Amino acid sequence: MRNPTLASLLITLAPLTAVATAGTESEANSTAACSPEWVPTFGAPDEFVSAIAAFDDGAGPALYVSGGFSSTGGADANRLAKWDSANGWTPVGAGLNQLARAFAVFNDGRGDALFLGGAFQTADGVTVNGVARWDGEAMEPLDTGIDGNLVDLIGAHVRSMIVFDDGAGPALYARGSFPDGAGGFELRIARWDGASWSFIPSPVGLSPDTSISALAVFDDGAGDALYAALLSFVPNDQIPSVAKWDGAEWTNLPGGFAGARLPFIFDLEVFNDGTGDALYAVGQFSRIDTLTAANIARWDGAEWSALGAGVGVINEFGSTDDSAFALAVFDAGAGPALVVGGRFHASPARDSNIALFQGCVAAEPPAPNPDINGDGAVNGTDLLILLNQFGGAGAADLNNDGVVNGTDLLILLNAFGAGG
Repeated sequence: MRNPTLASLLITLAPLTAVATAGTESEANSTAACSPEWVPTFGAPDEFVSAIAAFDDGAGPALYVSGGFSSTGGADANRLAKWDSANGWTPVGAGLNQLARAFAVFNDGRGDALFLGGAFQTADGVTVNGVARWDGEAMEPLDTGIDGNLVDLIGAHVRSMIVFDDGAGPALYARGSFPDGAGGFELRIARWDGASWSFIPSPVGLSPDTSISALAVFDDGAGDALYAALLSFVPNDQIPSVAKWDGAEWTNLPGGFAGARLPFIFDLEVFNDGTGDALYAVGQFSRIDTLTAANIARWDGAEWSALGAGVGVINEFGSTDDSAFALAVFDAGAGPALVVGGRFHASPARDSNIALFQGCVAAEPPAPNPDINGDGAVNGTDLLILLNQFGGAGAADLNNDGVVNGTDLLILLNAFGAGG
């Protein structure tokens, strides 16, 4: 076969420049298939977990949890603890006098901090009244807080927190039961801008018998949108669902959550398991329409799917008494994973109260080495080797796409004269 001349090859470089990354895409596509799966965790507290968040408190990334526990990892931990790869489980200060129901990481102008919401009055010994800010060293209240004396699963305290930019800049949104000014409490959504609370109008289009139990921001392909877990009350029953807010009205996603004595969606989280971002919902349910899903499900923008056997046990009647309360994305060392916290005694990896759904991490492709003959320099010898292999396969296939072509030549020419 007659080899092409260098001049003729250079003519081809202009159109090839636009696809110079094609080799990278091919390598990514050729990466061995991976299936996200439930994997063993790093242990769990001795009681149920109600809130989870990943937060770097200055000592490195850590997983913060709250719940009904008094110890974890063999150490006393009063309803608040953290896990990191260096120290395992450790308590966070003096903990909380009641559990937290929600965490959110938010920069209020002073740097990232962990915000806690729940039914507690004190955090690390500081009076905070239901909401607190933790910067890794000290707890402090947010204004006068809210009254967290009434402990109720659905309301009477902060139940959900999320950071969202409504066009006026990022702010912390909290859903819970706030004083109504008349001596009672009202389920509302409040906005914290770093200095004070303000209430936002009740969601348009929701009936008076419907409340919001969780919030998340998710891009289903049409741009970021606010999603909410809703709970509608009907005579002798309650009906959970997930809805999307488009700026004007709520639209329910398809699928009816059922299969529990009191079905509920407790938390929403966005996670990429290696196949793209999706919205995950946890709560107390065993099915979505005819789909069997034990307390956790995945929405990809078009349909719901189960995560294997889920968490908890589905009994012979097709129902469950277990619950998953909280979700967070955290990297424990094997790549990003979805962490599930709740009150359950079984997961596919035989964990209780905390379970880990490990996503797939694409392997980094090897960097191209244009020093083809390994003599320590990218020079004419390497170029000659590439020209002799052009159109076929060989060591000059620098981007590993299966053929020596103009993309490989471009890589070599860009490195020409450099050391190998």
